[in-house]
Amino acid sequence: MGKLGLSILAWLQEHMDVALGVLIAYFVVVYAAKYQVRRIEMNTVKLIQNTITDLKKNKRSSSVSAVLKSLKPVWIEQSKRWALFILGKFNLYPIPYRPEKNFEKFVTRELVKTIISTQDVDQ
Repeated sequence: MGKLGLSILAWLQEHMDVALGVLIAYFVVVYAAKYQVRRIEMNTVKLIQNTITDLKKNKRSSSVSAVLKSLKPVWIEQSKRWALFILGKFNLYPIPYRPEKNFEKFVTRELVKTIISTQDVDQ
């Protein structure tokens, strides 16, 4: 382990309250990021459903590409209010939420296709 590892362990044993506080703060941040991701996902589904409904009301095509085309600017604008940060690539650390970069992560063709098929069944 070496001298550095032993000195770190000794410090942690002497300052357990500090280590515990840092660990609790980390878990709170990770939980908040996961909550924000769930919130983005739920609001995304609602927004896709509303977009499909609006396209059908206006007698426009509700194909996957048409939904994605009309959804993207609205989603980017509205999703700015949904989160401040999300989890990074390995779900270990928070990163700032940027809707422009995360559109493809949260709005996939498969998701839109599934929602279109469920709305067709519902009606």
